Amino acid sequence: MNDITSNSYEILSSEFRLFEAVPGNNLLIRSDSPRFTMLAASESYLQLTGKSKTDLIGIGVFEAFPPRPEGLEDSEDLKASFLEVLATKKTHQLPVQRYDIHDVETHFIEKYWRISNSPVLNEEGDVAYIINSVEDITQDIKTKQQELQIKSLQQAQNLLSQAPMSIQIFKGQDLIVELANDLTLKMWDRDASALGKPYLDIFPELKGHGYEILMQEVIKTGVAKSFYEIPVKLNKGGKEELGYYNVVYQPYYEENKTQAVGVLVFSNEVTRIVIYKLFETLYCRFFDLIVLTSLAITKRYQVN
Repeated sequence: MNDITSNSYEILSSEFRLFEAVPGNNLLIRSDSPRFTMLAASESYLQLTGKSKTDLIGIGVFEAFPPRPEGLEDSEDLKASFLEVLATKKTHQLPVQRYDIHDVETHFIEKYWRISNSPVLNEEGDVAYIINSVEDITQDIKTKQQELQIKSLQQAQNLLSQAPMSIQIFKGQDLIVELANDLTLKMWDRDASALGKPYLDIFPELKGHGYEILMQEVIKTGVAKSFYEIPVKLNKGGKEELGYYNVVYQPYYEENKTQAVGVLVFSNEVTRIVIYKLFETLYCRFFDLIVLTSLAITKRYQVN
C-alpha cells in the first residue's frame, strides 16, 4: 500500500473524483518540489500509460516514472518544466519527449509524448498544483521517421543508380536483391524485375559455384572479402557468356544494428582487360618463339 501523507485526504474529495472523470490524459501533481507528489489521474491517463491508481497516487512523479538509463535528459526536461511553472505561474510546453512503457509482458514499447504543464493557483496566488497533460504522438513520430528513411533511401538509390561502378545490396540468408543500380542491371543483362528476388532465382546458373556461400559468410562474420579477375558464366540473351570480374563483398548494416543484415557488393567487369592481357601474353610468347626460331635457322645456315 502506498504511503499517503496526512495532507492527502483531498484524494477522496469530490473535487478529485471530478478531476479523474474529466476527459483528457491528465495528472494532478502537488507542487512539493522536488518530489512532485501525484494526487489524481484521469481514467484515460491510466489507460494510456498502463498504470493503476495504486501505481501513482501518493507517489512522486520521478519515483513512479524513473528515467531510462539512456533518457536522463528527458527526465531533466520534465523536472525543469515543473520548476518553470512554479517560477512563472504559466503553462509550459515541453519539446517532444520519448518515454517507453511496458506492455503486458513487461517488454518496453517505444513511445513519444507531447507534454504540457499548467499551474493551479491557490487563494494567495501561489502554485498549489500542476496539471500534467500528455498526448501519445508515437504514430506521428514513427510516420515522420519512416518518411525520412524513405526519402533518404530514395536519395541514396538515385545516387547509387548513377554511380560509375556496379553496386548491389543483398539482404538475409536468401540474399534478396535490395538494390541494384543501372550499371549492375546492364552487366547482369537483367531488368528492374530482378529487385526483390533471391540471388539464385536471378542466377540459377551460378548454383553450386559457392558465391552465395561467400556472401553469407560475410553477413555472418562481418568480414569483407575481395576477388580479382574471377571467371563467371552468366546467361545473357539466352546463351551462356563467360566474363571476368573484380568483386568486393562488404557487410551491410542497417541503422542501430550491430549484426550485418546483408552484403554490399561492388563489382566491375574486367573481361576486356583480361582478354587483352591474355593476348599480350600469347603475343609475347609467339614473338619469343619467332625470335628463337629465327636464331636457330640463322645458326644452322652459319654452320652449313
